[in-house]
Amino acid sequence: MGLELLIYIYLAILIVILAHELGHQPKTIKIVKWFPIPIAGAMNAKSRYGGLTVNAALFIAVWYFKPESIFLQLIGLVAWLHFLIYLIIGSFNYEPKLTSYTAQNYIWDDVDNKHWKYAIIIAIISFFAFRTYYIPILIDLVKNII
Repeated sequence: MGLELLIYIYLAILIVILAHELGHQPKTIKIVKWFPIPIAGAMNAKSRYGGLTVNAALFIAVWYFKPESIFLQLIGLVAWLHFLIYLIIGSFNYEPKLTSYTAQNYIWDDVDNKHWKYAIIIAIISFFAFRTYYIPILIDLVKNII
């Protein structure tokens, strides 16, 4: 199960990353790095918060339907962790002052720094609301990898 599980984890990360970027409603998505962890960016995105909305929809849907498939559980877990990390780290990332021209080509954080308080509160609520479902999945995942 070790190699199969690692492939599932990689595919779950890739799916969540791509779904997140699609949530921004971009003109294009640029894959910056494929391995070991995929990294992508939404180019000329219409929605700053769309990626986080997609993440929330994914992890809430998995929690609500509680699928038995480990792959679907991994997608929910990755979406939840991605959501929490982006809310917390995105609240404090440096955001430079940009001209109207450079703003069109800049990849923004998902959270505007002036809304950091709301983002942290949402992250805390999300952690406590979904921890009883996702923490055991994470623990089982670590046990199966080790």
